Parts: sequence; C-alpha cells; structure tokens
Amino acid sequence: MTKTNINRQIWNIISRDIAVQKCIVAGIVNNRALAKYLIKEYNLSFSLDAVLSAVRRYSVEEEFEEYAKEVDEALSKMMVMTKNNIASIKLKVEAFTNIANDYLTKLILKHNFRMIKSKEVIKLFVNQKDLDKKLKAFDPNYIIGDIHNLCEVRIILEEEATYVRGILSRITSELTLHNVNIHDIIVGIPEILIYVEEKDLVLAQKCLMDFRKK
Repeated sequence: MTKTNINRQIWNIISRDIAVQKCIVAGIVNNRALAKYLIKEYNLSFSLDAVLSAVRRYSVEEEFEEYAKEVDEALSKMMVMTKNNIASIKLKVEAFTNIANDYLTKLILKHNFRMIKSKEVIKLFVNQKDLDKKLKAFDPNYIIGDIHNLCEVRIILEEEATYVRGILSRITSELTLHNVNIHDIIVGIPEILIYVEEKDLVLAQKCLMDFRKK
C-alpha cells in the first residue's frame, strides 16, 4: 500500500474516533503511544513507523474545532429530564393494528407510550407498572420479548439546535466513554429520548449535565 493510502486510512480512523480527536485538540496525546494504540485497536498490518508518520501528518481541521464549539454551546442550553420504571416491549410489525386500535379507544396502553417502528419490528416504551396487563393488548404471536428496569433520559434542545451538526454523535460518544450502555434512542430534534438501564441512570444524567457546565 502506498504511503498516501496509508495516511488516508489512518486519518479516516482518527476522524471517526471523537475521543482521539479530543485528545489531539487538547494536545495531551503522545504520537507514538497513539500509533501503537491504533495498530492494536484496529488490527493494522502497517509498521509502527508508517502509522506514526501518518499520525504526525494528521491535523485536526479548524472546521472540526468550530463545529465542536457549536455543539458545546447547543448542549449547554439543553434541558434534561428523567423517568424510571420503564419497560420495553418488542413486537412484530403486524402488531401495529393492535397499537392503533388501542390508541384510538384508550383501552390499555392509553396515550402515554413511545414507539419506534422499523420495517419488521416495533418497540414500545411503557410505564413498567401493570406491564403484564399491557402485554395483553397484543396477540401473543406478535410479542418477541420485553425488557424491564429501564430509564428514559429526555433531552430537550433549543429549536435552533436542529441545524447544528454532530449533536447526536457527541451525546452518544460521551455516554459510551463513560460506559453507559444505550438500549435504544428516539430522535425527534429538538427532543431526544435515550433509554438506559436503571443502574446507569445517575452516571448518564451526570454525564449530560456536565455539558451545561462548559
């Protein structure tokens, strides 16, 4: 592989790793240590010298720094609310008729639920109270499974944040860096709903609130 192609591949890897970029911007990363990390983490077959050379030639563009500032500013103004005792119900897409009928008649689910619908699967997020009763709203053949003890983290951004690129990736990357497992996410900017395990709620909330201190 040519030197140019090696450089491009290493730069592409770095551009996808926000944690590494943040270290580069702050000037706290050792180039040789970073090169060794990239070789091990991404199972690269390049020599240490080749990767080190590419790392040294990599420069974080001013554009990245500029959009990072925009993201930080947008997140500093967000509202964060949480709700515990949430359960997730995973259904076959054929269950949509059940959901629509229940929604219109307010029988079991009422209106207080969230929903994600893909081509083949539907996920509902409901209050865990009376979960067994809620499951009876569906044909048993449509139920794939359910997960208990989740929490909803509701993020509300200012309206102009709709046009700020990188917000979602920044939030999810930050949570991942703090070992918070994201079960599901619903995005409808200016609102973002993130579902995490109860044991991770305090850490997730602290991580997000730290944005407001910057």
